[in-house]
Amino acid sequence: DMPNFGDRLNEDVCRFLSGSDPVWASPKRCNATFIGSILEKFIYRRKRWTADALWIKYFRSKVDVWGSGFIKDPESSDERLMRRLNIRAVRGKITLERLRRLTGRALDDVAIGDPGLLASRLYPAKKVPFRVCGIIPHHAELAEIKRSDEIVAIERESGILLDSTVKAMPLFERLAKAIPGAVVLNPESAPKTVIGRVSECETVLSSAMHGL
Repeated sequence: DMPNFGDRLNEDVCRFLSGSDPVWASPKRCNATFIGSILEKFIYRRKRWTADALWIKYFRSKVDVWGSGFIKDPESSDERLMRRLNIRAVRGKITLERLRRLTGRALDDVAIGDPGLLASRLYPAKKVPFRVCGIIPHHAELAEIKRSDEIVAIERESGILLDSTVKAMPLFERLAKAIPGAVVLNPESAPKTVIGRVSECETVLSSAMHGL
């Protein structure tokens, strides 16, 4: 998969909330969901229930939902869930309202907020911000740039993109030049590295939600 610190943060969030090491599993088999627009994966798409689908829904354990969300509007007014959910937190109010319709439950005790908000607890800032601004491109924008393996390794280790990479991204180059002291951060670095760099910045500009 394409490196993306926001999605990779899931591993550390899982350990923080559950005390267990994460292992990837499909929506049909997983025990929990965390960061991401992944609740669409739990919508049952067929018009009629199959025996296998009914067994998965009613005989497998509930899926703990920790701050996940939807990314698309419902495709129909009679959509259904393929798994039973134990909803502990959701990303936002729109997700909460949709899950209320899907489950028929009030869900008044459900927390609202992306698990990325826990980043400061996972990686407490060790420095007072000393950079004016950190600029974070979307990982898909960075993937379009041709770089040598050596440069990729250097940038992932440091958490900051080299000038040669920034020059290949005209918008980010202009932003960096327009803001004296700004640096362009690397969304492909490990979560601890990216969040550490973010904590060094007084202001953050990001073209992806993960950066915020």
